[in-house]
Amino acid sequence: MTAKPHYPRRVQQQILDSRGLDRAGHGRLEPKAKPSTPGATFAMRLMEERFDVPIKELIGHGSNVEVGNMLGLSPSTISKWRLRLGLR
Repeated sequence: MTAKPHYPRRVQQQILDSRGLDRAGHGRLEPKAKPSTPGATFAMRLMEERFDVPIKELIGHGSNVEVGNMLGLSPSTISKWRLRLGLR
């Protein structure tokens, strides 16, 4: 039985992951950015970056139609996002 070979780069990345660090250039390390909202999808994070407001604040107030019109999304998407984040 042979083990999977460990390449130096993979081992380095595993060590950085275990310590919560990322490479930020040659010889520089920075803390990993944590997801702003647990359970948020990539699309939700994009909306957070676009409006510079946490997603729970963006979709937490108003009807699905109002929020959907404000964000340019369908009301059903807002409804699903609220369900996913535990807002309804």
